[in-house]
Amino acid sequence: MAKKPKSEATAQRDTSLGDKSGDKSLEDKSKIGYVLLMGCRCRCGHEWLPRESGQDPKEKPRVCPKCKSANWDRPKKWERS
Repeated sequence: MAKKPKSEATAQRDTSLGDKSGDKSLEDKSKIGYVLLMGCRCRCGHEWLPRESGQDPKEKPRVCPKCKSANWDRPKKWERS
């Protein structure tokens, strides 16, 4: 099936949106998609975002919320065969 050409109104609207933003970086930041967030990953494989309410944001969590390991941020020294 052949694509329909854009109507003049649609083409004009698309170009006017591009002119309003002006800056390419602002346009990229407002797109829908993935967002990079600072989270935690345990050695059990669980990933989570730490709570910030009432805590110092630089303070790391004490235990993994899934496996309750206190050594969640340290790599395993050896693995079973």
